Amino acid sequence: MTANTINLGADLGAMGAALKLLIGGSILLYVALFGIFSVLLEVFVRYSRYVSVLKWLSLSLFAYVATLFAVKLDWFDIGYHLFVPQISWTGAYFTVVVAVFGTTISPYCFFWQAEEEVEDEQEKPLAQPLKRAPKQAPFELARIRLDTWTGMAFRT
Repeated sequence: MTANTINLGADLGAMGAALKLLIGGSILLYVALFGIFSVLLEVFVRYSRYVSVLKWLSLSLFAYVATLFAVKLDWFDIGYHLFVPQISWTGAYFTVVVAVFGTTISPYCFFWQAEEEVEDEQEKPLAQPLKRAPKQAPFELARIRLDTWTGMAFRT
């Protein structure tokens, strides 16, 4: 619970800082506005519509990939350090390692995915729990597997 709250706060802070870079102003005001806006969307927008919008917005994350081609990089050096990391035995280095692994394999992701499946089932009128509708299992498990692997690939 504490880790999730900190993670959420960091995400809102990053969104506020990004908006400040674009238009100036107060980061704290933007954080509050993003938080309020998110809560209002979750409360007043139908779940299936909200999920659809969020999935399309996730495409904006490809901006990170586009940045690789917009700046001058030493690709040989990047390739080399991809396989031969430069380990620094400092607290800051290990803090980053723990942060990367902690956000990639956090228990929050597992609980979120389970909750997502329950909400998806509630949105589909013909869907039933797989225990009561075992014929739906192969398709649903394949869909969940694809979703999990895709999410893991993009998250890391």
